Amino acid sequence: MPMIRRHRRHREKLLFLMFAGAIGVMLLVIGGYQLIEFSDSTAFYGTLCLPGLSAFTGALL
Repeated sequence: MPMIRRHRRHREKLLFLMFAGAIGVMLLVIGGYQLIEFSDSTAFYGTLCLPGLSAFTGALL
């Protein structure tokens, strides 16, 4: 009987870790999608890329 209880505890821990891992992967996917959407926006290119890019291209030429 103790062996059955031990297997049940292991199974419950495994299911919990799989569930927590799935939630973590979903959060990473959502965050990555939002990061790509922001980096493709005009706000990103207009405020972060273009002012710095023009300074670097002038120095490289």
